[in-house]
Amino acid sequence: MGVRVSMPIARRGPWAEGLTHKEKVMRLYRQSFKTLRDYDPDFHNWEAKCCIIEREFKKNKNVSLEQGQMLVELGKERLFENRHWQPMVMPYLPGGTYFQRYTPMPIEWCDHGALPPPKYRFAG
Repeated sequence: MGVRVSMPIARRGPWAEGLTHKEKVMRLYRQSFKTLRDYDPDFHNWEAKCCIIEREFKKNKNVSLEQGQMLVELGKERLFENRHWQPMVMPYLPGGTYFQRYTPMPIEWCDHGALPPPKYRFAG
């Protein structure tokens, strides 16, 4: 992944030049949650993982400005290394990809000897 994956237009804005340190930290915090949401669409799993990220941010809350700037740069690098190859962007935003991202496979495409149990079948 990493650098070769392009970032959608809707997610480029937070890294504009001329931001204060507080704004950079807040945007890194928010973007890390959005990136985590790209990997795990289940809310309960996502919420549990968000608590881990929140703990990391709170642990480094009272560091000096120089250390904080270094941590923000490391956090941005870590965020860009771990971003999803197809981030969830709402369909009405530029580069939108969220529409029908996790649709189940039609039953007609399945091997007829290996159908899932009826309660898990797609009724569409």
